[in-house]
Amino acid sequence: EEGTVGVHIAATSPLWQGVDPDAAAYLLEALWTKMEAQSVALLRYEDEAHTYVVEALISQATALSTDDLRAAGNLLSEVPDDRSISLIETEALLSLKYHAHPDEAVGSGAALALNIPDARVLLVADQAKDGEPFDEEQLALLGSYADLLSRLFTERRVEGEDLPEVPARTEAIRPIEAKPAKPEPPAPRKEAALNEAEETWPPVRPRSAILADEMAEARKEERPLAFALVVPEGVETLASGTAEAVAEAETQLFGRLHRVEGTARVERFGELLAGVFCYAGPAFVEAWATRVGNSGESVHIGVALLRARHTDPEMLRADAAAALREAYERGEPCVIVE
Repeated sequence: EEGTVGVHIAATSPLWQGVDPDAAAYLLEALWTKMEAQSVALLRYEDEAHTYVVEALISQATALSTDDLRAAGNLLSEVPDDRSISLIETEALLSLKYHAHPDEAVGSGAALALNIPDARVLLVADQAKDGEPFDEEQLALLGSYADLLSRLFTERRVEGEDLPEVPARTEAIRPIEAKPAKPEPPAPRKEAALNEAEETWPPVRPRSAILADEMAEARKEERPLAFALVVPEGVETLASGTAEAVAEAETQLFGRLHRVEGTARVERFGELLAGVFCYAGPAFVEAWATRVGNSGESVHIGVALLRARHTDPEMLRADAAAALREAYERGEPCVIVE
């Protein structure tokens, strides 16, 4: 399944049980930004199929694949489970098949296993063909974020708002290659380059934090708030297409929603799933939903209106999700929960 992915988060995964996948996406994109990496990926080993599943991928590369990676003969299988960092060099780079053409796209990389009981999950980062290999500071970040992701998946709680400072790791760093050759360390990166990267690639925030902000602001300003979840009709068919087709469908959906009068904010809440905020009550929201329906291809919309019972963001999201599910099951364009 080749195409421009940008940000890929698997729709379903054993890793997401009790975990907000957006929290994992937040940590991965923060790591990607701070390491100035070409790509960062989470690969989960599937024992029965003997494959590595691409659970999450963030990349600047253009030719990517989210198909499962065969484990047989893949040098990623040599990454130890002791949480030490392995450098990916020479022939081992061909194992990074989340790139459609790793021999052309990747110049260096690093990987380590997360500390998750009863699961083998690799955190992998790579650099472009013309990029500098990761230095000690970048590798320390990789290890630190591996610790954060391990905590996220083992403690089953959302993290990612305030990333704690984690000391640099001291485990051995070894290359995955036939020879123990070690690249020359690159020149120190300039602070200006770091600042520019942070401005260009800001990390996404957990969806629960976005909802909490909107709820707090609405209550502070004493104004109404409606939260809508929107999916295209026939979303299963779209989701089974290529990554490029999915990305194009999302771009069209989000652009369309931005243009509808009454839309205050649009955020991605999942693959082909848009979260929309409107600062209005039931009558206006019903008219807004009609305008959305008339603006293009058929969609299903589930709307929750902020009420006193919504004491936390997940309650508001759950009501919107229930409304969306009802709209989808009934084949109706919109259901509003007050």
